[in-house]
Amino acid sequence: MMEGDANAMAAYFHRMRMRSTQRVESMNSFFDKYLKKQTRLYEFVQQYCKAMERRAEDEKQADADSARFCHQLVFDFPIERVFQKLYTSAKFLEWSMKKVLEYTIEDRVWVRDPNTRKDVPTRRKCEYEVKYNSNSYEAWCICKLMESSGIICRHIIAVFEKNDVEEVHDMFILRRWIL
Repeated sequence: MMEGDANAMAAYFHRMRMRSTQRVESMNSFFDKYLKKQTRLYEFVQQYCKAMERRAEDEKQADADSARFCHQLVFDFPIERVFQKLYTSAKFLEWSMKKVLEYTIEDRVWVRDPNTRKDVPTRRKCEYEVKYNSNSYEAWCICKLMESSGIICRHIIAVFEKNDVEEVHDMFILRRWIL
């Protein structure tokens, strides 16, 4: 494995870590299938054992499925092959469905003219990186105009145009700007 692959994997796993509240909620939803508020103490042990047996069976089945089936690569990137070998089928499918695309948008640098108080383009150009999730229609730009001013930037709009996005995600509509 190349050093770049290892760095990309480490960054990906760092982003995928669950927060402690997410882990607790995940475990609660798992046990909700087996335990209720009315469960008596003597029933708790039996239900807990059933839950653990079911979880072990599910993991064995997922491992067997992963050994038998090999999911098709989406982008055919080398790092994708690494994840295909590491992950179970279900986790690889979840990872590959995220479809976060990165775009580089070249734009002129604009400055505000103090006399006219209007934005004026300069001759200088700058590249802006935009990350776009094609499943959820969320986008983030390195210029951070949305985060700082609450206004969607022209770079995100350019990415939306390239991807024929016709609806604006809720993340771009702030309550303070709605009538």
